[in-house]
Parts: sequence; C-alpha cells; structure tokens
Amino acid sequence: MSNGAGDSRLFEWVGLVAMKFTAFLAAICFGVLVSAQTASTISVSGKKGEEAVEIRNVTYEVAAGLVLRKTEQTRQVMGDKGMEASTLVEAWPLGAGRKGKPAYSLKVEGVDGHAMDNELYIITRGLEDVEWWSLYRLTDGNPLFDTHVRPVRILSTGQYAGLDVPADGDPRLKDERLIGIVNITGAKNVVRRVELRCGDTKRARLLRSYWDVRRSFAFDEAKGVLVLTIRDAQPDAVAEVALDGSVRKHACGNAR
Repeated sequence: MSNGAGDSRLFEWVGLVAMKFTAFLAAICFGVLVSAQTASTISVSGKKGEEAVEIRNVTYEVAAGLVLRKTEQTRQVMGDKGMEASTLVEAWPLGAGRKGKPAYSLKVEGVDGHAMDNELYIITRGLEDVEWWSLYRLTDGNPLFDTHVRPVRILSTGQYAGLDVPADGDPRLKDERLIGIVNITGAKNVVRRVELRCGDTKRARLLRSYWDVRRSFAFDEAKGVLVLTIRDAQPDAVAEVALDGSVRKHACGNAR
C-alpha cells in the first residue's frame, strides 16, 4: 500500500530534480555555469539612513524551446517610496548558444519578469502605488497588452484576459465615459478589445480611479463571461463581458 505523504514528497523531489536538470542543460548550452553567478552584483552608496542600493541580477529560464536571459537592475534609496528598475530579456533557441545574436530582446521599466504557461512573458510594471503588468508574446517578444488587474487564464479556450485602466491625460479619455478596456488574447495576438463605459461621467471617473476603488477580475466558467468587480464605488459595480466581446452586464445602468 502506498503512503500518501511519502508519494507526495517523492513527486516533489522528482519535480525539483527535473527543474534543476533543465536549468543545468540550459547552462551547459550557454556555458554559463560560473558566469551566470558572477554577473549579479550589489553596491551601496550614500550616508547612513539614505543609502542608495543598486542591484544587478542575471538569471536564466527555459520556456517554449527558448533560453531566456533576464538582466534586472534596480536602484532604491532607503526610506524613499518606490524604486527605479529595468528588465532586459534576451531569447535564444535552446542549444543555439549565446554568442550569436538573440532571436529577440526587449527592455522594459519593471521587475519580476517570467514566462507564463510557455506562451506569454509577464513583467511587473507598477513600482510605486499603482499595480500593473505588461504581457508579451513569448515566441517573439511582441507586446500584447497592459493590465491593471492580474491576468486571467481562460482554461476552456486557452486565452488570457486583462483590464487596462487609462490614467488622467490618456488620449483615450476624450471619451469621458470610458472606465477601462478589457483585452482578450491568445498566444498569437490580441484577438479582442472591449471598451467599458459609464454614461455618468462623474461616476466613470470614480470607477477608473487607481486609489479610491478596488478591482477584482475573474472568468466565470458556468456563465462563460469575464467578471469585473469594482468595490468601494458606492455602490459596488459589476461588469460582465462575454468572449465574443458583448457586454452582458454594465458597470452602471447607462453604460455605453
């Protein structure tokens, strides 16, 4: 008879060994068993209590037949809010070596870049008060969309969705009723953009606020719709968007 806890530990151990072996193979292909470690640096400058800490990290990841080299640089002054950060991603076909020109590269202000499901690449862009992310196509690094909620994967179709909320001054706000754009994408390209509006422009301004409301975003498998919930909007607002782009439920009664 098998031991459930023992089996679980065995599977965890096998998974860990597989991950380390994959990274080991990537390192062999790139000849970076030593240099990948020495490429990371840290420096501290400035007087006590106001030190500026600068960190440069180089890490590797294997996804979708590509070796991804991520160079992340951050600078943070102790006691200050937020930080400066940039991420450079370079991609080579697995086994091609790193001496040749990468298949593509992208440089973005942000941190915590990583592959998603062997299809997309995501980077955290919000470095201060506002959380947001940028998604890219993993095969060629082309940008897909920005989102102010964590991206949602739609298991039944293999698509992804997010919500882009325009900031004050964005030219899209020539339409003051706009509260956000729902983006629905596959791994190949953005397939659909759905604009959400509220006829009451004062309420629309509240619904797109970065600080006065809280947003959640999910896919309801039973109803087949994306559900955006905006809390603290007095009253809370809910919008439902079908995958065909139709708005089933508006964030306020006279939306559109």
